[in-house]
Amino acid sequence: MKLSTVQKMQLKNAVERVLHVPGNYTGGVLEMTIVVDHSYEKEEISTYIKEIVSALKGFGEVFRTVRMNLVHYRREETIENEVVPATYLQMGKCFESYTCDSTQKSLDPLLANLKFYHARSKLIIAILKDIEQVKQRQQTLHSLQPFLYRKLILMNEEQLQLGNELYHRLLLDQETL
Repeated sequence: MKLSTVQKMQLKNAVERVLHVPGNYTGGVLEMTIVVDHSYEKEEISTYIKEIVSALKGFGEVFRTVRMNLVHYRREETIENEVVPATYLQMGKCFESYTCDSTQKSLDPLLANLKFYHARSKLIIAILKDIEQVKQRQQTLHSLQPFLYRKLILMNEEQLQLGNELYHRLLLDQETL
């Protein structure tokens, strides 16, 4: 998977929107999280992550020095967190022990994990096969509040979606039930 020019612009605009939310990023070393869904093949996700990190570094000085957290979303019950240098992501060294697991996953446990472990991150990019997979609306809404929906970018090879778009759609769906 490669990022097209349009996708790079969409990513840049989404990142700018997230970082410029009042009270989010005020300067200094940026702490960010990248979530990797293990439904992708190793070569596919490695190439995609390299493209994303290279694009981010090209956006400006903010991404030159980053505290990078990597979340491996293997199964709903297996979510692993690690801190890695951004250059390791660019070189693909973080994917040496990567295994593909194409089981169906929901956003619910992932968002709960992100809220609990990655509250300090100012930018969270989740690369998921199925962005729309929500089983329990209330749990997802609870996980997105009070701040996660403002920091989250959900993406796959076809689309890019901000966390606040997901949050507002879930709120509207709940009101119509």
